Amino acid sequence: QEFPRCMRLKVVASLLLAAVVISGLAYAATRSVSRSELPSLFRRKVPGTQPTMAAAAAVATTAAPEVLYQSTPKPTITDAQVALLLLWLAGLCQYAYRCSVGAPSQRHETDTDRTTALQDYEKFTDVLRSASVFGAIMFYMWLLDDRQILPIHAKHYNRDLFLFICLSILLWASSTVKQARKPRAPPPPQRPPAPAGEEGVSGAVAVAIPQSETPVSTEWKGDFLGREQTEEWKGWMQMGFLLYHYFAAKEYYNVIRVLIASYVWMTGFGNFSYFKKTGDYSMWRVYKMLFRLNFLVVVMCFLMNTDYVLYYICPMHTLWFLSVYVTMRIKSDWNDTPHLIGVKMAVYFMVVATVWEIPAVFNAVFSPFAFLLSTEGSMHEWTFRTTLDHWATWVGMIWAWGQPWVKRSLEELELTGNESRSATVKGGILVGGGIIFYLWFSHIFLLPKFDYNHVHPYYSAIPILYYIFVRNMMPNWRKWHLGLLEKAGKITLETYLCQFHIWMCRRGDHYVGALIEIIPGDYHLVNFMLVTAIYIILSQRLFDLTTVFSSYMLGDMRPDKENATTSWETIKSRWANLAGIFVATYAAVALYRNVMHGPLPEFHFGSMKSLDGV
Repeated sequence: QEFPRCMRLKVVASLLLAAVVISGLAYAATRSVSRSELPSLFRRKVPGTQPTMAAAAAVATTAAPEVLYQSTPKPTITDAQVALLLLWLAGLCQYAYRCSVGAPSQRHETDTDRTTALQDYEKFTDVLRSASVFGAIMFYMWLLDDRQILPIHAKHYNRDLFLFICLSILLWASSTVKQARKPRAPPPPQRPPAPAGEEGVSGAVAVAIPQSETPVSTEWKGDFLGREQTEEWKGWMQMGFLLYHYFAAKEYYNVIRVLIASYVWMTGFGNFSYFKKTGDYSMWRVYKMLFRLNFLVVVMCFLMNTDYVLYYICPMHTLWFLSVYVTMRIKSDWNDTPHLIGVKMAVYFMVVATVWEIPAVFNAVFSPFAFLLSTEGSMHEWTFRTTLDHWATWVGMIWAWGQPWVKRSLEELELTGNESRSATVKGGILVGGGIIFYLWFSHIFLLPKFDYNHVHPYYSAIPILYYIFVRNMMPNWRKWHLGLLEKAGKITLETYLCQFHIWMCRRGDHYVGALIEIIPGDYHLVNFMLVTAIYIILSQRLFDLTTVFSSYMLGDMRPDKENATTSWETIKSRWANLAGIFVATYAAVALYRNVMHGPLPEFHFGSMKSLDGV
């Protein structure tokens, strides 16, 4: 068969991953450290002796880069992990069997039935292939972090190196400038039929068009806050977010807080704009978003034996997406009337203020979900994360509501051709906004960490809105974007999740704080390069695989399509089969281990204090 074009790259990546795994296994087999020789901080926690998160963070940031943690106690292998391994091997064997046998040659009554059967066979085979690759990546992740087959060393912050890498990436991205795609123009209005006797020889109608005294430019000025630009925005923010974690650059904590608020702001802006534009309030849209936000993280929770709330970005964005959906879905016919949708925004404001500004109400609302949102029996992590940015989504919705007016005003200002007036108006906004930004920077942003946390929810909109204006004030700035950062912005969810188990790893049972070492010795930058290359490749691959799984498990039920590719009965059947197979496998593993090895090992959910310390 003909090989795909990217086969060489896949082969090289596979060989590299195999070399890493083999070298790690060899290293683990030749190097062993007894439990008594481990630093007390990295041993398995014993009730009553848990070190604090602050103490662990202090060790991570002050230790020299030469400190090498050669081995850590391995967590107990859970039944869920064994069940996932068996399911992966079963899918791998089925895919290998299908490849060896080929498509079935069954007889069908019509050619249409045969074509449909062949398409279903190929689609499921593609899903099996994707599941096999997905399982291999998850197995690699499990070996790397849960089993820690490679040596790890402590984080060490160097400001010069941190800034050098950030600027180097920005310089590289500046060489990937691309022009944004021009949005599709609306169809021309239909001309009314000409009265009899007024048509010329060619059938055209003579219409007198009034000429404007002011010349109007017809050049495309770029889309205000277009899709490519928002992806670029997410890309450079994710770059800073990830490097902040990798190098433990805690002095930039307040910067990261603003970046996370920007992500939450985009949740309100993007989903409000989508619902307002398309009017698609179908449950299929909700399921697609929930699958996109939670599929990978749920698998990782079972695989790495961690709590859902520790990957706080996923539950937090799930909450804010559902809040926007409910707001836009209820009385959806109000969304096209300005004063009525203003009422909905006011109600949303009061609900957020009531829930997040009154602790008793917050506890009453979320305490029923404590089984999902708590860690170590406490909901402090969830309370802290959601409270920090509880106004960002509402501000994003308000901006999305008013952006058509802002965009129209800016276009009218630029299309008149009066450059002096345009420069005066833009300059006035730039200076006025700059003064507000300076006051925020000097009086709010420079506050110490804990003082800043108290005021951050109420002022985070200032840098966000000022950045939007500066980024879009010039037509050429709107028309162009950095392709590298745009591409990075599309896989922010995968890079966020994979950083904890592929790019970095845990120390014992504590929150992630160690770096992976492929080449032993004082080769920190070389290891950074190798680990980063593997991490980015696998993150992109997981993004592609998630798209395949979403397409198969949810089909295409968009309301604007005349013929849906998948029926709801088929979708329900697929989910029921998947859940049944996993539950049956898990029950069989648990029963076998209980019968053969006595009581089940104790689960250690919530054993990681925090994933990033941000």
